Amino acid sequence: MAFRLKRTESVPAGIRRIVREELDAGLAELRVAELRVAEVDRENAVHQVRKRCKRIRSVLRLVRPAIGDQYADETERFRDIGRQLSEMRDADVIVEELDRLRRECGRGKSRRALATLHDEVSQRRAARRSRTKKDHSKLHAVASQFEEARRGLKSWNFSRRGWQAIAGGLRHSCNRSCRALAAIHSEPSDIQLHELRKRVKDQWYQMRILEPVWPAVMRTRCHEMKSLTELLGEDHDLVVVQQAMAESPAMAKSPDLRNALSHLIIRLRKQLRSQSLRIARQLFAENGQSLERRLHAHWKIWRRG
Repeated sequence: MAFRLKRTESVPAGIRRIVREELDAGLAELRVAELRVAEVDRENAVHQVRKRCKRIRSVLRLVRPAIGDQYADETERFRDIGRQLSEMRDADVIVEELDRLRRECGRGKSRRALATLHDEVSQRRAARRSRTKKDHSKLHAVASQFEEARRGLKSWNFSRRGWQAIAGGLRHSCNRSCRALAAIHSEPSDIQLHELRKRVKDQWYQMRILEPVWPAVMRTRCHEMKSLTELLGEDHDLVVVQQAMAESPAMAKSPDLRNALSHLIIRLRKQLRSQSLRIARQLFAENGQSLERRLHAHWKIWRRG
């Protein structure tokens, strides 16, 4: 039962197991990336390892009140690992999003603009890929940090047990999501949308851990959160494309193409924002205290078997 608590294990044991499984899977993916069997294998492996770092950080936020000072050290460790890998992934994200837009876009200036920007970014990606020795050293360093983190799991000390080990973190994560949504309503911006995306991802990962507690409801909630993270992720990818367009020498020389692509992105982002906020308002109509109380009641039933 990957990334789920088990009914018969203690919360500290379950959390350590979940993190250990993520680290083990990440180490296997890093071995694939280091072998560099194919470029696509390396790119996929780096992407998966970055996601595992985010999942582990969400687990840490769930048990933050229970692990005390260890939270800051471990969170910083996995945040730094993610940043080390971000350079290897950023150009891939832009190319993938441009490919998707080209498939969905009709003919005309927007399509020509996408092709121009795609060629430019692809050249940058090819130049970065040529730095294989640097990438190999980076991947090896990340693998060493994963191994160190795995050895350190035994020293994670929990000051709280049972539901109390996760109750405070659950309330806090849910309330942060509610605040992020409220901030968008009061002052919408790219930064606020990205913050909501991060908070929803936290909640999604944490709900997956707790899914066995109330399967029927939690599966639905997880599905909705996954949909929301994907919509917000598409919006964020479009922001990255906008940034690449603003920095593009080719786009600077072709204002008509730049304007056409800009209008396309604005239209798509408006649609994504509308869909995202509709789902978010439904998900976060309930505050953290209320959600925690409801889940606690089901937790007690579940643990009794």
